Amino acid sequence: MRTNYNNFSRRRPKFSPSFVVAVVLLVLVIGASLVWRSGASTLVWKALTPVMLVRNALDSGQVAALRAELASTSALLADRDVLRAENAMLKAHLGRAGVEGSVILAGVIMAPPASTYDTLVIDAGAAQGVAVGQYVSAGGSTVIGTVTDVSSDSAHVTLLSAPGTTHDALVMSNQSGKTLPISIAGQGGGSFSGQLPSGSMVATGDSVVFAGVAGQFVAQVVAVERRVGESFVTLYMHMPVNIFELRFVEVIH
Repeated sequence: MRTNYNNFSRRRPKFSPSFVVAVVLLVLVIGASLVWRSGASTLVWKALTPVMLVRNALDSGQVAALRAELASTSALLADRDVLRAENAMLKAHLGRAGVEGSVILAGVIMAPPASTYDTLVIDAGAAQGVAVGQYVSAGGSTVIGTVTDVSSDSAHVTLLSAPGTTHDALVMSNQSGKTLPISIAGQGGGSFSGQLPSGSMVATGDSVVFAGVAGQFVAQVVAVERRVGESFVTLYMHMPVNIFELRFVEVIH
């Protein structure tokens, strides 16, 4: 049988030089892109590595600081609970366990500046057991005022810091560990002022409480003014709560 080589050669596909060049270029481009992408990603990661390390270091430092602060706060709360339990035990032994009385929770309807200066209006009154002269607390042993007017379901509270009012109290000196009697005068807005002999060991941060077994917390010393040649030192004190943002109070009866 005779093969027609001429026909076979005509049927065999032929690749032009330009087609071959195009294929080679395409392969080179794909290879170069792969190599470049790998190199670029490596460069990017190398550039970002120091930034990531710094960020991680900052994050770990902040976490450590927050953990330390939480531990310190937990320790203070635990210490407060221990002291409170010890105080209650001592009062029980002395037969004074019920000296603080019970409390009536009340919501604050009006507070400064909406209400009259240094007064509150609360939503508990005679029907709930509120009476004139009762102390009002911001919570716990922090006393902020007294009930001065009562209706059936509401009452007016005059804050201890109202201008023109004076109160006998004690300054608990952190330096000497002693308590110093003082008369504090209301200056408005939750502030007080008072004077002690110039040699008194008092400083900012000292607590001011009412005398008595209950020892209600009234204010904290925020500034001490000493003047050369004067026989008295002036103390400036402030309530430990923001009277403009109070939502609830406790009436002690």
